[in-house]
Amino acid sequence: MSSPLPPPPPSPSGSRTGSRTSSPPSSASSSLPSRLPPPSSSSSSSSSSFVPRSSPAPSSPGLRPWLHGSSLLSTGVASLDSLLGGGQALSTTVLVEAGRFGGEGEQLARYWLAEGVAGGQGVGVVTFGGEGGDGGEGEEIGGSLPMDLHYRRAAERKERAAEAKGSDALPSLAEASLREGAEEDAGSDYEEEAAHAGDEGLTIAWQYKREVQEERGAARKDARKDAAANPSAGVFCHSFDLSRPMQPDLLALSPPALHPLPPAALASPASLFLALHPLLPQKNEPPLRLYLHAPPPGSPLPAALALLLAHAREHSLPVALLVLSRPHLCASPHHLSAACHLRHAADSCVKVDSFAGLREPPPPEYKDYVGLLTVVKVGGVGGYAPPRPAADRYGVKRDRRKMSLKLLSLPPEDHGKGSGGSVRGTGPCNVSLGGAGGGSLDF
Repeated sequence: MSSPLPPPPPSPSGSRTGSRTSSPPSSASSSLPSRLPPPSSSSSSSSSSFVPRSSPAPSSPGLRPWLHGSSLLSTGVASLDSLLGGGQALSTTVLVEAGRFGGEGEQLARYWLAEGVAGGQGVGVVTFGGEGGDGGEGEEIGGSLPMDLHYRRAAERKERAAEAKGSDALPSLAEASLREGAEEDAGSDYEEEAAHAGDEGLTIAWQYKREVQEERGAARKDARKDAAANPSAGVFCHSFDLSRPMQPDLLALSPPALHPLPPAALASPASLFLALHPLLPQKNEPPLRLYLHAPPPGSPLPAALALLLAHAREHSLPVALLVLSRPHLCASPHHLSAACHLRHAADSCVKVDSFAGLREPPPPEYKDYVGLLTVVKVGGVGGYAPPRPAADRYGVKRDRRKMSLKLLSLPPEDHGKGSGGSVRGTGPCNVSLGGAGGGSLDF
């Protein structure tokens, strides 16, 4: 009896001969997707419409990473950053509605611009001409930025280190003489070796090596000098002193650029958009802060701002905007409607009211504050909004050097009268606290 024949080998050309033996089993089809390359990040991100495109890398100066590759920049006021959910996201607008008196809204704008200069970012100030515009005040705000205390402390530490290094590096007279003698001996030995060699190429090679080392050392020194030109650029939220102007050397690194718009730019939303569009940075450029100072009442800024933000988000441009408006200048229903539309166009909106315009002094509970900040709305990018702030109103606290936002905490009614632990009210429930004083607490 003859031995059974071996099965025919599978056909490499994929012909029908031996198709039943060469065809893979059904389990192979299930393992086929595992050998396919994983889907790209672009396809996965495009399937979700609410995920924003990636912004510039957080390695850019003054930025902090946020959701889905986006980045945050600081407003210059730490309490305002926490109110906005950690800072202002790129490709967003913060609207500050300033009051008639006080100037606290303008101080927030100064903080915002000073943070951009201290962080090594681009800063632009847009002023509006024509009737209702206030370009002179915009120039004044851009030129009266507060002092950066981080930069000052870094400069002082650098000076102290240089002084300490200079005092430690002073050699004694004996050490200096021995070092000079060793250098002279080394130079004479080298000259003797070069003379005995009689080959000029060795001397040229030695000189070339020294020149290359000097060039490389100079390049490293220039790189360190550029990185150390602004030692406070890596700080997210700087500390400023309102009583002193910004350092001239720091201001010269990234001075605010003034962009006055002609009255013809306010003719229509399209003309205003075309006037603002050239100011936007490219995708790979450093972040830019664009400050729009006091647009005239009834201007087409709401529609132009919506177009500008849509363009910036579509192309992932590293830009953030701050608009300072003055709703108290609205004198007609058209102006009020434009102010409402500007609120809707902005991503976040806060309103600042000063106590300086009150006919009567504020209650004693507000003696430590100069005004109130009302949170109108807080938004984000791509459907992701930060959590709601702890309160809708904050107290604006300011002294000679600082301005901050504080939660309103009202003391007991009899706290200023020195009545101990008793707090009396007008509620129907009277709860005794006990003790020798016999105090009571009313609800």
